[in-house]
Amino acid sequence: MTLYKAFKSIKAGDRNLDRAIDIIRLNREKSIPGLLDIIEAAVENPMKIPNDFRLVNAMLFLSEFRVKEAFKYIVELLKLDDDFCEYIMDEFVTESMPIVLANVMTEKDIDKIKVIIEDENIDFFNKGVAVKSLVAAQGRGILGKDELFEYFEYLAEKYVDDAGIMSEIACCAEFVRTPKIIENVKNAIRNGVVDEELISVEDYEEGIARPLKTGEDIFSSNEFIEGKATAEFCFGDF
Repeated sequence: MTLYKAFKSIKAGDRNLDRAIDIIRLNREKSIPGLLDIIEAAVENPMKIPNDFRLVNAMLFLSEFRVKEAFKYIVELLKLDDDFCEYIMDEFVTESMPIVLANVMTEKDIDKIKVIIEDENIDFFNKGVAVKSLVAAQGRGILGKDELFEYFEYLAEKYVDDAGIMSEIACCAEFVRTPKIIENVKNAIRNGVVDEELISVEDYEEGIARPLKTGEDIFSSNEFIEGKATAEFCFGDF
């Protein structure tokens, strides 16, 4: 199988998927430009992205290969409508995209993630992806723990009425929390900013009662990274 055919076969349901994965891994360096072409084309023409997980697989390979050039394209996908992102990428958006971003991120990209988080035009779930990617970045050693905690405190105070930001901060309680963050999150839940169906005050209190985890724990707790997902775009441990 040629690389060209391998790129065509990394999609859901393709009978040559397993062989395509092997070919791309065996030709890692030669594969990178073609994989970048897939995500660049998606950014340039998002309405033409097929719903076949080829884009997702390309991002997962670039994440696995730690291709830093991929960040500038992947982060642009967060600017799309979150319903559209879910349609073309399904659970990958909320489950694995934060880790993919961290794997292709450098220190200079942290500010670009912060811009996404604080942009009022970015949709709810996509903001959550950006917030969670900073926790993963701390696990990768790209972002310091003190800087992460300080930034989350800043977010929890300035954006206490932002549902997307406050919901993800609440869900990251086992990784990032301080007395200021805890107080603001509880107020956000009580005031209806954070939907109680997503996380109630009681659920949040259970979360903060558990031992504080490090960012590195996110990699072992994610079902896609552990290889437990049944979707064909799961390649196992990154």
